[in-house]
Amino acid sequence: MIAKPRLFIIMCGQLVWVRLPLISRQTSPCSMAARCQASSGWAAGSWARAMIPMRMNTKMRIDKATSMSRYCERCGKATKACICQWIQQLDAKTELWILQHPSEVKRAIGTARILTLSLPNARLWVGEDFSEHCEINQLLAEPDRQAWVVYPGEGALPISSLVDIGNEQAVDTKRTLILLDGTWKKAYKMWQLSANLQQLPTVALDNVEQGNYRIRKSPKSAGVSTVEAGYLALTALEGEGDNFAPLIEAFNQMIEFQIQQMPEGVFERNYGE
Repeated sequence: MIAKPRLFIIMCGQLVWVRLPLISRQTSPCSMAARCQASSGWAAGSWARAMIPMRMNTKMRIDKATSMSRYCERCGKATKACICQWIQQLDAKTELWILQHPSEVKRAIGTARILTLSLPNARLWVGEDFSEHCEINQLLAEPDRQAWVVYPGEGALPISSLVDIGNEQAVDTKRTLILLDGTWKKAYKMWQLSANLQQLPTVALDNVEQGNYRIRKSPKSAGVSTVEAGYLALTALEGEGDNFAPLIEAFNQMIEFQIQQMPEGVFERNYGE
């Protein structure tokens, strides 16, 4: 009985087939190989080269899976630096929106994720110009929503003044604070580019002291991290006791871990007093 074999191979990402010479059941492996080479013109080296894309694709898939496993699916940080163990679920009536600059997304010491993991009412979007952001603009257009941008610009009200405003508003009003997550320079650019944000009132944090962001220098003497800004804002509006202290505790634990990973003397040399 004569078989009509066909061989499917992958070349440069394309699936192709090659017709092989007719082979009977009595054909020996050696003679079959000789016929294949003679009739198809494929040398042994050519076969090896044809299989390279398949091997490369397999290796790429394995590398990608390995790379993904190195990062926590929940907090997005390296598994070794996962912050989930320090996160506590907190309740807040105020919604926090974090507009994150793209350069902050993969930053190991970024703090915005502490807010989104801890607060059900916290949301995060990545971008630089949010003027035409459909989802944000739809949310801002809701009649029962009152939003403020936390930005210490000219004309910004002290955030404590929102307490009185909140008392005068209806119970179902969606009070929203918008935080810009980026360096001062990048946050300023986001503010300048986003026309929809400039139409909103601004508030400034009260009595801000130097934050505990010990491994990231700020050009402002009263500069704070995004999570610290969120903590101060929520405490000013809903601070009965110290309900939001777990935000700062998680932040401090993350910073302490990063310091411990530094070679000896690096922290003192670059960030010491």
